[in-house]
Amino acid sequence: MSRKNPFPDRERQIGERLRESRTWIKLSRSEFAGQAGLDASLLRSYECARSQLNYSAAYKVIMAFGLNPEWLATGNGRMWLALPIPSPKELNVGVRAPFSKIYEKHLAKVVAEQTKEWESRPPPEQIPLQINAADPRARLMAEAQMVNWLRRLILCLPDSKLEDFLNFLYRLGTRLARSYPADPKGVFEKRTEAMDCARAQMESHKKFQADEQPRKDKLTAILLKKDLTVVSLKSKYASVKSEIQKLIEQVRRKASKPGAKSKLARALGVAPARISEWLSGEKEPGGDYTLRLRNWVEQQERQK
Repeated sequence: MSRKNPFPDRERQIGERLRESRTWIKLSRSEFAGQAGLDASLLRSYECARSQLNYSAAYKVIMAFGLNPEWLATGNGRMWLALPIPSPKELNVGVRAPFSKIYEKHLAKVVAEQTKEWESRPPPEQIPLQINAADPRARLMAEAQMVNWLRRLILCLPDSKLEDFLNFLYRLGTRLARSYPADPKGVFEKRTEAMDCARAQMESHKKFQADEQPRKDKLTAILLKKDLTVVSLKSKYASVKSEIQKLIEQVRRKASKPGAKSKLARALGVAPARISEWLSGEKEPGGDYTLRLRNWVEQQERQK
């Protein structure tokens, strides 16, 4: 005989919505609980409606993930809508106060007003973009900002108006773009190549950041070559320092030709001033950039 759930359907539905939000962002229960500052077993009891979701726990989840408090409490509205709500301390409620009751008593009216204000908020008259058109990275930043702006508009538009709006935007934008004097083909192709290069460098940098620790380990193996233990790492710190200095000297010789520093900076995805700081000894490159500098030197050697 199954055990009867002691809580009403409303609490069970809140638990289901809590689980739905976690599933939607593809987080395990432990990951979701960890990011919200909750215990995973307690989160499970909320999702299964074995315990009532208290306001303190709901507040942590709402603030951590931008979950819409109205949707969590009632199922109405959008799932994701970051709205400011008072903390348990500000409301002076106990740690076990049920979220559903606190929402009805203190939040429903405020959240409804905030949602209405958010939905009626007009877009800014002009997106605050300051673009150095000659810099491909600046163009990429402008591209990202426009994509984010359009994404928000698409979310806000009613279904019946989405097609009309996008067709209008496309026609208006195309008409305006065609009214400008066209760049020569060579300028367009050069810009395309520069933006593709900048995009590839940014993606490469992201990948290097994600692989930072494995690459640091590889760098250590290259520089020390032998006796790679925790003890020997500490004892051979001076040796590593010496190896980096030798590498910088090699880079300094290879980059002595006119324009070589700029090419190196583009290859690494850094500002030329960063290269000058490394070569002057003012700063040292991090582990990731040290490995890439070594690869660049080896590539220059092979091109001889």
